[in-house]
Amino acid sequence: MKIYGSLLSPFVARVILACDHKGLNYEIEMPAGGLKTADFLAMNPFGKMPTIKIGRATLYESDVIVSYLDEAHPKKKIIPGSAATASKARLIARISDLYVQAPTLKLFRQVIGRSPKNAAEANEAKEELNKGLDVLNGYIKPGPCATGRSFTIADCYTAPALLFVSY
Repeated sequence: MKIYGSLLSPFVARVILACDHKGLNYEIEMPAGGLKTADFLAMNPFGKMPTIKIGRATLYESDVIVSYLDEAHPKKKIIPGSAATASKARLIARISDLYVQAPTLKLFRQVIGRSPKNAAEANEAKEELNKGLDVLNGYIKPGPCATGRSFTIADCYTAPALLFVSY
């Protein structure tokens, strides 16, 4: 399997964490010429990462990829079998994605200058982030993993989101 993207991307990191947990072999590389080349856009019309190529199949969007990997490689499941446990793991993943990682990326873009530096937007993002972290903290269980003892999809999302918060 080939993964197109950068390890610095939290979206790519989700896929890498799922692959590593499942013991899957993969190569990771940035597309030759970048994300907006005609060749890459033919694989992913949005020109974003991650994109994976497995044989003739191409997939993009980290959530779709992670779910595909879990279904295609059922050993060491990352989406729990029971509906209650799966929904809790998915909820933690979504909180990490939408309410921790998203405002963190807004703040990050302010710092690296991709968008105009705007104190009001930065403060709004900080408030969103703090609320997201507070809610996430209410769901994280004691133990080595987000839901307690078992590695789940929640870890694939939470670890990269929290890594960026530390910057």
